[in-house]
Amino acid sequence: MSNSNNQETSEQQPQIAESPQYHIKIGNYEKILLLVKNMLNDIQNDPEISMLKISNREEYKNRMIKKYGQLRAKSETLFDMIVNDKNFDYRKLKQMLELIKQHEQGDMSYNDTSVAWGQINFNQYVKPVSDKLDSKKE
Repeated sequence: MSNSNNQETSEQQPQIAESPQYHIKIGNYEKILLLVKNMLNDIQNDPEISMLKISNREEYKNRMIKKYGQLRAKSETLFDMIVNDKNFDYRKLKQMLELIKQHEQGDMSYNDTSVAWGQINFNQYVKPVSDKLDSKKE
């Protein structure tokens, strides 16, 4: 009986999660990037949009919803990040979508994708601080 309990315990150990719920049709990567790029271009280069962003946030958001409703319908979080964050990092979005694309195409395992994304974030946020702390010790 103890043998079957040991067998049950080993079978119940958690597995590394496979693909999360982020499935994107392969052709949609480029569509998402194009919508985001166009949206950022409007925010940065259209004088009317730039003025509305400063003077009338509600109208600014309504205009962006009208023009980029397709993106908002697919990802309200991404849309809001772009509309509300003056420092939205397009390059980082592109990196993330590229990793997801590689995973979806079977070029990378979920674990390798996760590790790569973690390394990108570590290099951007943790390593510079750690390097500064190390240089102060010397």
